[in-house]
Amino acid sequence: MSMPGFDAAQYKAALRHEWGVSAAGWKRHWDMWARGAQSVNDRLVELAGICPGHRVLDIATGLGEPAFTAARRVGPSGLVVATDLSPVLLALAREEAIRLGLRNVEFREMDAEEPDLAPHAFDAALCRWALMFLPHLIRTLTRLRALLVPGGDSRPPYGGHPRRCHSRASQ
Repeated sequence: MSMPGFDAAQYKAALRHEWGVSAAGWKRHWDMWARGAQSVNDRLVELAGICPGHRVLDIATGLGEPAFTAARRVGPSGLVVATDLSPVLLALAREEAIRLGLRNVEFREMDAEEPDLAPHAFDAALCRWALMFLPHLIRTLTRLRALLVPGGDSRPPYGGHPRRCHSRASQ
């Protein structure tokens, strides 16, 4: 459903600008924000059944979460692709990944509604607090689902039951 007069491209350009302008403030309060949201990150990773060796997509990572939590879980044999619309936020997330010693996170500037990624490339997809910013939510979720391997899992920040872990090495 579209709204008369709504221009999605203009809206996204404004979001990109706003996140760029506010990035320094987010970084300045990173420690407080990270502590307060860590339980959400942990729960998302748990619900998605993320295990060592998995490939994980994080949509709208901002300063890097829940990508960093997922990267610790997948370990050196796994990979997390952290995407965001804001190049400024991604630059800060890259800095934080280096500081944390996480080498299994790849950062990509990308519009979540137009994912430029190979189909069936991920075991799980995460999105912590960004679904409300997507003008075409159903279409976007359908596209993101196509990026998951058959049986893959996607987790927005709400309920569900965790799947059992199956190591890629045992498949």
